Amino acid sequence: MPMTSSARGFSLIEVMITLVVIGFGLMGVMRMQASAIASTSSAGTRALVALQARSLSAAMRANTAFWADPAAVSTQFGAVGTAISDNGSLDSQTANCVNVTCSPLQLASFDLREWARGMDQMVPSYEADGECNANPGAPVRCRLTITWQEKQLGVNQGSSATASANVAQSFVLLVQP
Repeated sequence: MPMTSSARGFSLIEVMITLVVIGFGLMGVMRMQASAIASTSSAGTRALVALQARSLSAAMRANTAFWADPAAVSTQFGAVGTAISDNGSLDSQTANCVNVTCSPLQLASFDLREWARGMDQMVPSYEADGECNANPGAPVRCRLTITWQEKQLGVNQGSSATASANVAQSFVLLVQP
């Protein structure tokens, strides 16, 4: 009687199927990692914008002689890059208030310029718009809106997938100096 040996183990087909399943799983993990990195970068930018907006609001509260005076405050102001603009005389002031005593108007202009310089270094694609109600007899309230562009990781939409796209983001802060 011949002895038959029964071979045990994996066939090549089974090994290939296992490798394909593991490959799909690894691709899913890679996609989750890319999404996590993109979300972390986006959250970091949003945190910087929020901190910078609060920095400007603190400077506004510190200079109440200008920002809380309805007769002096500009009803609209803005910043793009390192340039500031307004419908009053903020943008025409050039005093450096670090080592000299400045008027409230000069200090407000200096604070806004320094803030714009810091924003431009941290978030180069930003644009800021401010609007203040300057009604006599009512407290001044300002609305600061900061917009910027950030890359957003695309997701599959139907049959087409996009790698990344620039998306406009915005942050709004209400300030009462």
